[in-house]
Amino acid sequence: MNSSYLVQRLQERQDNSSEKKGIDKYFSMDYMGSSEFEWGALPKSLKEIRNRLDHILVEQITCGKHTCFFVGTKKQISTAKELFTDQIGEMKIHLKESTYIDYAYGTSDTNLFASLGKSTVGWWDVVNHFFLFKTKQLADQCVTGLKNKKD
Repeated sequence: MNSSYLVQRLQERQDNSSEKKGIDKYFSMDYMGSSEFEWGALPKSLKEIRNRLDHILVEQITCGKHTCFFVGTKKQISTAKELFTDQIGEMKIHLKESTYIDYAYGTSDTNLFASLGKSTVGWWDVVNHFFLFKTKQLADQCVTGLKNKKD
């Protein structure tokens, strides 16, 4: 398993319109500002995740009093725990762009990006092909979206 580097922030889509399919029905992607996110990394990762769909599970990860919900395969859980624990705390893992997990969970010392953190409900590790979500309901929506892919 690779160290996390490209992590896409996800926001809950407010208009669950019937014309949207896949995970796009439930989530919108935050603009990350780096070309690495624009050169096919997301579709490549999504394909990898869908190739493992029979092995996808939802599991709770806890760091102190903070909880997130993992969507991925069993062998990815340790990397997901490492990412969540790091981003909720000391943030020593070097990522291309900020996750704002610390703002989303209220553990940041500043309010600089608080509004971005509050609107972020999930994170997609594009390198390791898994997701983290703030609630189980969001994780379950992700799994539903993965199963109902775009045509």
